[in-house]
Amino acid sequence: MPYHHAVAEQVFQYRNKSSSFLVRNQKPRRHLICDYTSKNFFHLSYVLHALLLIVALLRANVSCAQTEQKIFPPSNIENMQTLPFSAQGQSTTANATLQLEAHMTQGSPTIKNDLVWRVFASKINKNNNLPLIAYSKGGSVEFSLAPGDYLVHVAFGRAGSTQHITLEANKTFSKQMVLNAGGIKFNAILPDGKINESQLKFSIYADSNQSTEQALITANVKPNTIVRLNADTYHVVSNYGTANAIVRSDIKVTAGKLTEVTMQHRAAQITLKVIRQKGSEAMADTTWIIMNDSGDIIREIANAYAYVILAEGDYLAVAKNKSQIYQKEFSVSSGEDQEIEILAIPQNIADIESMN
Repeated sequence: MPYHHAVAEQVFQYRNKSSSFLVRNQKPRRHLICDYTSKNFFHLSYVLHALLLIVALLRANVSCAQTEQKIFPPSNIENMQTLPFSAQGQSTTANATLQLEAHMTQGSPTIKNDLVWRVFASKINKNNNLPLIAYSKGGSVEFSLAPGDYLVHVAFGRAGSTQHITLEANKTFSKQMVLNAGGIKFNAILPDGKINESQLKFSIYADSNQSTEQALITANVKPNTIVRLNADTYHVVSNYGTANAIVRSDIKVTAGKLTEVTMQHRAAQITLKVIRQKGSEAMADTTWIIMNDSGDIIREIANAYAYVILAEGDYLAVAKNKSQIYQKEFSVSSGEDQEIEILAIPQNIADIESMN
């Protein structure tokens, strides 16, 4: 029950008790009209007293609510999302203005789209991270931030640049950030035949001469996709399929230029199946192991049809169907796609002892 309601209830009970007591202790009066008027006047005075007390309490409660509202203003979700983290709860009158734009190279046109801006505090927090203060996507940007030191990072694809800045109160700081970046676009071909582009993927690694393990920058890049990178030398891996058709190359990215790279595979698409007789369908419940001429396992497949892209070379296909194991040697030539059939006949049953 609200405080002023509880007080009013107590006043009302007190008034009833007082009036009952007074009625019980009244002496008979000769003039009933005067007596009736006196009692009503007495009761009315208590009612007025109670009403005045309630009004006073209500005024006090409203004043208290207004005070609380000034101390704790209602939250505005939209403003909280758009305000930089460091400026929340602070006066914006002393803030600084930060204006940012980015260029691929010194003197090149301003980048209008696809930029990602992040402003971090210059000191790490208790979680050993740099707190993110502001964020924006698009082209040039303007932030209103509290005075202090910040780290500004801009990303353009996989290219990026970071700068330390210091902001002063009520001043505007403009910064042109030069990415020193270029672009790279990949494709691959076969020397003979047409390549299946849907089976091509490219991965880009940082070219490090200090260790054998190179840091992966991005993977599963599709053909003819432009990847933006800082000017540097990178190690590129092209996978044709998911087996052993792999080629590698070191590629140099030049600032302000698009580098187009065409890599060459020597491979073919192979489909294998076990059949009972010529022209019949593939036998279900078949599992496959495909090995190269050195005995290394290249792929394992559980399917009636084994589809695989293989680099040029000699191979052995081992197929298990129920309790029988069949095998067949075959060769792959670049650009020559094949469908290889293994007849389920005694001549093709694998010699397990010789394989071991």
